[in-house]
Amino acid sequence: MNKTLISSVVVLVGMQFFEIFFHREAVSHYTKSLIFAYIFLIISVLILLNNKLIAYKEEIMRREKEAQYERLNLYTRQVEQMYQTVRGFKHDYKNMLISLEESIRTGNIDEVRFLFHEILIRANVALSEGENIDDLSYLENPALKSLLYHKLMEATRDGVEVVIEIKQEIRDVKMDLLDFVRLLSVLLDNAIEAAKMASRPRLTLAIVQDKGRHIVYVSNSKAEGLVPIHRIYQKDYSTKGSNRGTGLFNVQEIVERFNHVMLETEQTEDTFTQIVYIGG
Repeated sequence: MNKTLISSVVVLVGMQFFEIFFHREAVSHYTKSLIFAYIFLIISVLILLNNKLIAYKEEIMRREKEAQYERLNLYTRQVEQMYQTVRGFKHDYKNMLISLEESIRTGNIDEVRFLFHEILIRANVALSEGENIDDLSYLENPALKSLLYHKLMEATRDGVEVVIEIKQEIRDVKMDLLDFVRLLSVLLDNAIEAAKMASRPRLTLAIVQDKGRHIVYVSNSKAEGLVPIHRIYQKDYSTKGSNRGTGLFNVQEIVERFNHVMLETEQTEDTFTQIVYIGG
C-alpha cells in the first residue's frame, strides 16, 4: 500500500466519523470544535509517521543499492587485475619456454632445472590468485557476485580458508533480490565470525540449482561445543555478548515471508551448517 493510498484511507475514515458525530444536536459547538481539532491532529500525526516510515524504507534501499554498486565495482576491478596478471604470466611463460628450449639444446641442466621450477612457481601464483572467485562467474546477478566476492575477500583477509562450490549457472532465484542479499549477508557474516574462533578457520559456500529449486549451503568451523539451536533465532539472543542477536532473527523473518523458502540448521561439535531451500 503506497503513501497516497494510506493517507486517503485515513482521511476518509476521519470524514466518516465527522459526518456521524457532528449530526448529533446534543453536542455543543465548542465540543465539536475541540474534538475536530484533536482528530485532525491525530490524522496529521498518523500521516506524518506513515511518510517517515516510507522515507526510512526508501533510504535503506538506497543505501543497499549504493553498497551493491560499490561491491560490484570492487569485484570488477579484481577481475580486471586477475586478467592482467594472467596476461603477464602468459608473456613471461612464453619467454621462459624459449629460454628453456635453448638450455635443453645446449645441455645446461642447471639452467633447465632453474627455469622449470621458475615456471612452476609463477604458474602457481597466477592460478592461486583466481581460485577463490572463479565459481562466481556462474552467478547471473551482479549484485550477488559482488556480495559474495566482498564476503569472500573479507574471510580470506581474516585467515579463514574458503571453499566455494558453484558449478552451474544460477539464475531466476525465486526471492526478492534485496531479501536474498540480506539473508546471505547475515549467514555469511555469522559463518565468518564463528570460523575465526575455530582452531582451523574454514568456510564452505555452495549454491545448487536443481529443477527450478535453489539450495544454498553455508557451513563453517567453530569453537568446540554445541549452541542452543532452538534459541538462536530469538530476538536479542546471542552467544557473542550484549547488543547482538538480531541477525538470525531477521533471517527467520525473511524466511517466514515466503511460503516456498525453508531454512534448516545443523551442527556438530566443531561445525555449524545452514541450508536454505528456495522454490520447489
